[in-house]
Amino acid sequence: MAQHDPAPEEQRRPKRAVNRGWYALLILPFVATLVPPFYARIEPKLGGWPFFYWWQFLWIVITSLILALVYRMTTRRDKER
Repeated sequence: MAQHDPAPEEQRRPKRAVNRGWYALLILPFVATLVPPFYARIEPKLGGWPFFYWWQFLWIVITSLILALVYRMTTRRDKER
């Protein structure tokens, strides 16, 4: 059985670790929306909406922004290689 040549040097190098601190931001939406003491109240109202409802809707927008930020910050290094 013939052995094939070892992989080129660049393929054998371990990939640089992505700064995993950015992934910690992904915990924020879970804490903000799944821990009732943060949102289980009626006041302050916003446009007649109880706090509970507008808090949940606000976190839909914030979560989208966090996901976009984490994606950009963790994939940037892959494009630079």
